Amino acid sequence: MTAATWADEAAQSGDGPARLAVRLAELRLRFLDTIELRLAELGAWCDLLGSPEADAIDRRAGLDGIRYGAHKTLGLAATLGYESLGAAAGRVELALDGHLRGGPEAPALPDLLTLTELMLDEMARALTEAGR
Repeated sequence: MTAATWADEAAQSGDGPARLAVRLAELRLRFLDTIELRLAELGAWCDLLGSPEADAIDRRAGLDGIRYGAHKTLGLAATLGYESLGAAAGRVELALDGHLRGGPEAPALPDLLTLTELMLDEMARALTEAGR
């Protein structure tokens, strides 16, 4: 069932839980809109980080951009029923935090890009399942 169908069915029943269901369906639709944009943005950051021409400023901007996108995704994904996307975003955020702190156990850039690509795959899957 798509979020729009869920919202339509809930709106017809008119009770309190149904109103909550409508609101959640609306939030899911907005979340999916955001994910569509974020998918392109994070893909561009990955491309920049994978470029041999990227300097230290570009790399830091890319890492910060990916961390911000992962953090914002993590905040709502699981709440709205996208548990695997939320888990992937959490892994990216934790790995980036470790990388930015540095140290001997910090993940290397290729590992961060792999984790980010897995998160992007989850985003794409969520959009596909929603019919987008």
